[in-house]
Amino acid sequence: MEIASARLLMNQDGTINVQVGATEIGQGSDTVFSQMVAETLGVPVSTIQLISTQDTDISPFDPGAFASRQSYVTAPALKEAALTLRQKILAHASQMTHQAAFNMTILNGDVVLEAQPEIVITTVAEVAMHSFYHQEIGGQLSAESSYKTQTNPPAFGCTFVDVTVDIPMCQVTINRIINMHDSGQILNPQLATGQVHGGMGMGIGWALFEEMLINEKSGVVHNPNLLDYKMPTMVDLPDLECGFVETYEPQSAYGHKSLGEPPIISPAAAIRNAIRMATGISINEIPMTPKRLFREFVNAGLIRG
Repeated sequence: MEIASARLLMNQDGTINVQVGATEIGQGSDTVFSQMVAETLGVPVSTIQLISTQDTDISPFDPGAFASRQSYVTAPALKEAALTLRQKILAHASQMTHQAAFNMTILNGDVVLEAQPEIVITTVAEVAMHSFYHQEIGGQLSAESSYKTQTNPPAFGCTFVDVTVDIPMCQVTINRIINMHDSGQILNPQLATGQVHGGMGMGIGWALFEEMLINEKSGVVHNPNLLDYKMPTMVDLPDLECGFVETYEPQSAYGHKSLGEPPIISPAAAIRNAIRMATGISINEIPMTPKRLFREFVNAGLIRG
């Protein structure tokens, strides 16, 4: 059971300030949250200003950025708040224009007739100005929501990899690697691709490079720096390919599912299985560094120790 909260405030010019407790840590959540609010309100995403400064004293509550939860868990709170604000905008527009609120909708920042969307009654910016400065009616239009998500539809993914194993040198070369995912509706293809590429890079590092060397007796870490703790760089990674099998998740506010951790899960296993198919050796420890491959190949009689 996960909770998320959101607060929307409309400014005088019709732009919308969005506050959430969910923290942007580089995964693109602020961008996707802005898209969610814009789509639900019916305004351009350029009019959404997400206040990406979280403070537990004043921000809406969120437990943290973890568990591939941000977009899925925050989405219902944002959608509920955006729908509430949308109703308030249309209600105020009804007072301004003497049109029934249920006859109007919002498209691209314009308040239009539901049956004749080409007819613009007013704009969201004009509604905002009227609500702030009319002598008798109005006030800042805002909405807030806190929502507890009790569903967790699984995302699915897999990795296909082609490798070359140089047995005498105990070296693995990745010729091609493809990461495929079913994460429901992809909200932002460019961000999703970046998310998958990042996970693939970490997965390859996990499989072939990154190893903490610890003295078993003293507990001293022998490689506590980025010079000795080997991480893959751009020259160590192959071209990263990914793709999406888009489905619609009915339990989700926008048809999507998680995509944070799935890309990192399967690359190491796929690489391990490819090494097994190439050499016949099953390696059940990572990282599969040259020294580990050397031990395994010696034990299997593929090379001399």
